[in-house]
Parts: sequence; structure tokens; C-alpha cells
Amino acid sequence: MKTIPLAPEDQPLLEYIERLETGENDDVVILTWEGKPIAAIIRFDTFDAELESLSRNPVFQRILAASRAQVREGKTQTLDEIEREMATWD
Repeated sequence: MKTIPLAPEDQPLLEYIERLETGENDDVVILTWEGKPIAAIIRFDTFDAELESLSRNPVFQRILAASRAQVREGKTQTLDEIEREMATWD
């Protein structure tokens, strides 16, 4: 993670930061370059380092993709079914 101090000459960006801080915006500001999203600024109090790390982990991404495929194929269970199955594990 990198910390970049902002200076007064960064005024347009500072205005968005102030709006994040006061809650006038959503919790995320997307920065674009030539119309394409390249970065995001989020409120630090909403930042979850573990979630961010998992979102870039290739093993986790494969697990997530497999789970989504199961849902698309209708291979799901209700909470009651899962609880009944887990009760037999003892």
C-alpha cells in the first residue's frame, strides 16, 4: 500500500476527498484516464484489507468462479439443508 500526501495544487481531487469525508458522495471515487477506470479512492474506514487481498487471490477467484457456476447450474442448497447436513458431522 502506498500513501500519497495531497497538496493545495491538487484542489479538484481534494474536493472529492472532502466530499468522501463528509459523506456527500458514495464511499468510492473512481479515477479515470482517457475515459477508462484506472483507480479508486475509498473511505479508509470502509477499507477491508483482507477482502481486498482475497479479491486479487487467484485461488480464491477460482473457488468463486466454481461457486458461481454451481449457482447457474441450480446446484444450490437451502440453509435448512446445510444445517441438517452439518448436524450429521458430529
